[in-house]
Amino acid sequence: MSITIDELRKKVNGFRSITPWENVEVRKAYHIPTLLNLPRRDIVILSKDNSEASYRKIGSEEVRKMKRTSLFAKFLVKRKKF
Repeated sequence: MSITIDELRKKVNGFRSITPWENVEVRKAYHIPTLLNLPRRDIVILSKDNSEASYRKIGSEEVRKMKRTSLFAKFLVKRKKF
């Protein structure tokens, strides 16, 4: 049995975010773990307001947007270097 992104979004809708939106910092690196068939990614937040953030994947110049309510936003974790 496989689950879709929409089904996962509905299941985690009531969960608290790992990193609350208010704590997400501009010019900081974050990790998004593998979610279903979407690969993990490391990103840098470029700008942020109350409803969305602009980011780019580390190693890419493409700028993308993430809504505060997105599935990815629920799983943002500050990136750690080991």
